[in-house]
Amino acid sequence: MGASMIARRGIVEDLGGFDEGFFLYGEEQDLCLRIRRAGSTIGYINEAAMVHWGGQSERENLPAEVWKKKFEAEFTFYRKHYSKRAIRGIKRANLIKAFWRILTLKLTLPFCSDKDASLKKLEKYRLVLKAFGTRNI
Repeated sequence: MGASMIARRGIVEDLGGFDEGFFLYGEEQDLCLRIRRAGSTIGYINEAAMVHWGGQSERENLPAEVWKKKFEAEFTFYRKHYSKRAIRGIKRANLIKAFWRILTLKLTLPFCSDKDASLKKLEKYRLVLKAFGTRNI
C-alpha cells in the first residue's frame, strides 16, 4: 500500500518516480515492480504500525465510481507490464471469476444474514463483467 511506502530516494529518482499515467490507484504497484526489475528488493517491517484513513479521498464518490477508477488503474498496469497474450488470460480469469461470484451470490442471497454486503459484492462483480467484458485492455 502506497500510504506506508518508504524507499531510497536515489532508487526512486533513477526510475523516474511514480508514473503519472496512473491516477490515484496502482502507482505504488507499478513503482514496486520497476524497483524489483531494476534489481532491488521489496521488503516490509513486520513490527511497524501505521494508521491509514482509507477511502478518504473517495468518500464523496459512489462505490461504482471508485471501482471504475481501480479497474482503469489495473488496465494501465497490465498494458504497461504484460504481453497481449497474458492480458487475454487475465481478462478471461476475471470474467470467469465474476460470472461464478454473481451466480453464487444470487443463489445464496436469500440465506445471507447481511444482504446489504452481498448486494454490494454483486454490484462489484457486475462492474467487473462490464469493465473486462466490454473493452480491450
